[in-house]
Amino acid sequence: YLLLWNISTVPGSGLTLSDRVRSVGYVLRLNQKWSMFAPSPAKGDGWYVIPGKLQNGRVVDVLENGKPVHWGKPALISATFKNDHWRKLLEVMRKQTSLFPHYAAYICRDWNRRNRGTDKLVELEIVFLLERTQPNYDYSPVEKITFLKHQCGAEQPATPSPQQDEGNV
Repeated sequence: YLLLWNISTVPGSGLTLSDRVRSVGYVLRLNQKWSMFAPSPAKGDGWYVIPGKLQNGRVVDVLENGKPVHWGKPALISATFKNDHWRKLLEVMRKQTSLFPHYAAYICRDWNRRNRGTDKLVELEIVFLLERTQPNYDYSPVEKITFLKHQCGAEQPATPSPQQDEGNV
């Protein structure tokens, strides 16, 4: 039953289960989808860099608690998130860019609550570095996508506008 159910969820498989047969799967909670792996796995992934300008003029990586900005790929991308909830939120934001201004305002408030004087954050940029997997499992050049430039303390958060840089990063 599970094999047939899963085959029926693959687009183009030609197998369809009747509503009556499918209802058994829903009642017994056996309903599944292979959409994570079929018809093909995700072909793009990347990491965030959030450079922020402080009142003293210094530019720091806000995600790395004020370390110098580093554009290279982290050894372990998952370690750049506080936890899996934050990872998932940032994944969703790439699809719902209207959430970025709220996230940027939160970053400003959180940073400035923990830092005083000239170490206060005055502006930031939310950048995603996209790496696409090629058919031969090689990687494409990294694409730099700027989702938002934000001024801290602005009454209205800036409107997000994903912009892709022309060159390689």
